[in-house]
Amino acid sequence: MKIRNILTSLFATVTAACAAAAEPDNMQQLCDKTLPAAMNEYNAESACAVVVSVTDGKVLATTECATEGAIAPLRLHGRTRVGMLVQPIILSGALESGKVTVNYLISCAPLQITENMQLTDHPFNYGVLTCGQVIKKSSVPGTGRMIIIAGAEPLANQFTALGLPWPASDSVPELFSIVTDSMATPMELVSAYTAIGREGKFAPIAANGETSQPAENAMKPATATAVLQALESCTEYRGAAGRGTALAAAIPGYRVACKTATIHSQSDKKSTDVGAVLMLPADKPQLLVLVLMQNVKPNHVAPAGNSVAAPVAKQIAVQGIKLFNIAPTK
Repeated sequence: MKIRNILTSLFATVTAACAAAAEPDNMQQLCDKTLPAAMNEYNAESACAVVVSVTDGKVLATTECATEGAIAPLRLHGRTRVGMLVQPIILSGALESGKVTVNYLISCAPLQITENMQLTDHPFNYGVLTCGQVIKKSSVPGTGRMIIIAGAEPLANQFTALGLPWPASDSVPELFSIVTDSMATPMELVSAYTAIGREGKFAPIAANGETSQPAENAMKPATATAVLQALESCTEYRGAAGRGTALAAAIPGYRVACKTATIHSQSDKKSTDVGAVLMLPADKPQLLVLVLMQNVKPNHVAPAGNSVAAPVAKQIAVQGIKLFNIAPTK
């Protein structure tokens, strides 16, 4: 009996030691482990992830991975289509224009831009939403109407102030392509979202965590707060306008702000790009996680930002909470 107890104790000790050894002890190890597994699970061609400490802009982890033979894999400093991940930037520019508030009512009915270009939420019909709810429901025509009301100049100024590209042409198709076909690098996107989490203070973030520029005010603190609140509503199960579009990013006990995007391929209708940007705690962000996945093929879930990218960002964020002892929301 004594020998059996000793062996049982020894087995438990070894098992615990193995588990501890397998558990990542920093964000880089975590992302290097999580992202390839997610690519395999969701049948993706390439992916990248960035984790940032919002308070000081320090990069905690960067990961790129791709399957063998990937033609144009995601790169941290390579521009790619990020779709509706720029929607919160459009909201911030509209708020900075002074022509709307976060509670300003916007029609989300289909919006005909040109003969061959229509913005629609099909198959959904959201009717009329506030600007904040346009973010919560990820309404495409609602975002288009925000552009019309705010005007191109304040939006261009906001994108530029946050280091994001703005269409060079003033043509109508180019202007409204920003809604669903916006281009940016992952690091540009991370820098812009970090500014939202830092009360509007922007400084471009390099992949190594260094920046040669001091932080500058890119938006009013009140604008940043309003955008964060809209992003937090994306993870709400209930509330005004119903459930948000980033429910899979919700973490019990924490206030989470998140934006997701589903970017359908123009050439290959069988593949989809997805993305998610998550910040927590939503009232005063400490941690930011960006996940982008390219050419996700239909597998056990329909490829979408909420069904693919958000769960991966959440998985990284949950471990980040443990690594950095981020307290639950009071």
